[in-house]
Amino acid sequence: MRRNALAARRGTSLASSRAFDVGINGDLTLPRGLRHQAADLIARAGSVLVHDDLRNQGTELDVSFLGDLDDRQAAAVDMLLAHEDGILHAPTG
Repeated sequence: MRRNALAARRGTSLASSRAFDVGINGDLTLPRGLRHQAADLIARAGSVLVHDDLRNQGTELDVSFLGDLDDRQAAAVDMLLAHEDGILHAPTG
């Protein structure tokens, strides 16, 4: 009920703000960036997350970045490269 009230105050519905999908076969689909958080939550509930990584591995490109990063940008790059997946929130300005 609390989430419904929060969504109503924000002018969104729970259905439009959820970050998951449940397939016709009952499989739960989550964004990759939530995998660790979901695994921790499931472990606290006494179970284990079983997942299939269906990402397209793509083709590696040989490119170089010639710009300059400020200290915050360089720290963000270092943190991203330390993980296989995740979410970077970087608003403009």
